[in-house]
Amino acid sequence: MRHQKRTDIREQALGDELMVVDEKTDQVHVLNVTSAFVWKSLDETSDLDQLEQRMRDHFKPPAETDVRGMAGRALAQFEKLNLLLPAAP
Repeated sequence: MRHQKRTDIREQALGDELMVVDEKTDQVHVLNVTSAFVWKSLDETSDLDQLEQRMRDHFKPPAETDVRGMAGRALAQFEKLNLLLPAAP
């Protein structure tokens, strides 16, 4: 599935976190460092395997860490908050 950010979402860095503002609803969300990394990575890829590898390369977690699950949960949260464009059929 291809995940794309909505174009009407503004971003503002808050240290390691990221504030995203939904301009349609005026809702503000603060993403933790992991979710912020996934969000920023969507500019280059939305492939879950690639997101997992980028996260492993960046954060260097222990091998047993469920990085894929973390990326998947972040994407699911972005979808739930309507921060992404609808998936193409």
